[in-house]
Amino acid sequence: MRLAERDPRFTAVNLVAPEDWDSSLRNYTLQMRMLDFLHRRYPRAHLTLHAGELWPGLVKPEDLRFHIHQAVTIAHAERIGHGVDLVHEDNWQELARTMAARQVAVEVPFTSNAQILGVKGAEHPFTTYRAYGVPIVLATDDPGISRIDISHEYRYAATTYHLGYGDLKDLARASLQYAFLPGRSLWRGNPTRDGYHVVDACRGPAPGQRLAGCRLPAAARVQSQGGRPVAAGSRLRLLRAALHHPPLTAPSPGLGAPARSGAPRPSAVRARMSSNFSSWGERMGGCDPVRARRTPSCTRRAPGVLGVARPLRRATLRV
Repeated sequence: MRLAERDPRFTAVNLVAPEDWDSSLRNYTLQMRMLDFLHRRYPRAHLTLHAGELWPGLVKPEDLRFHIHQAVTIAHAERIGHGVDLVHEDNWQELARTMAARQVAVEVPFTSNAQILGVKGAEHPFTTYRAYGVPIVLATDDPGISRIDISHEYRYAATTYHLGYGDLKDLARASLQYAFLPGRSLWRGNPTRDGYHVVDACRGPAPGQRLAGCRLPAAARVQSQGGRPVAAGSRLRLLRAALHHPPLTAPSPGLGAPARSGAPRPSAVRARMSSNFSSWGERMGGCDPVRARRTPSCTRRAPGVLGVARPLRRATLRV
């Protein structure tokens, strides 16, 4: 937790283990209280937890009632991995409302949930989370084992749940919004609840220029090289890379590319580039924040880049 708080090379701490193991079931509440203690010691360290990767028949009914709830309310998790057993938790409707209010995102790896838990289609809580306004980030979990990539998960979401292009764009936006990137958000308010609208200070006739009062992400800089603005750092660097890809007009198998391996891992810490953060893209509702020659206003909505998969050059600690 200290490392995640103080070293900018690391994004967050992510604790993972099979929740149906004897030790996991026996000590889950104790572990959540330990994380509560550590959160108070290191309040700036981001925390994401596997919770609710369970299903009836895998554990006893009483063990389905509290894992997501305790991860959110006791351990202060800012993201939840899987969260499949939502409707089996005690007072799950209130839990979903709490997650929506706190903007606790749920990482949804459809293929992994189908392979490991046998949960897919209408049984999966994907639509329930969406109905309650809980942020959702599509993920691959273990792409090497599942033999899929993030494009596969977008295609599955589109075809199984009849999502439109706008829905898929918002899922791609969420993967950037809830990735623990530094700096203030580019979106107004709660974007999952209110829609993805660029903050007022960044709406203007010259996208790509830093307008008065526009709080761009920390360390973001816009410079000019050969007459073309180039962004360096934080969210704008990711968006700039995304804009090298042509816009898509409909969901297709080619929405993205498999995430590639990142920078060498520190030898003293078991770190892994998280594929959960690999899908991002989108032109901020039609406004190109980097190339100041696209649309005349950030308020204009137009098709943007969707599902470009790139690994962030920062790691999530896996313990």
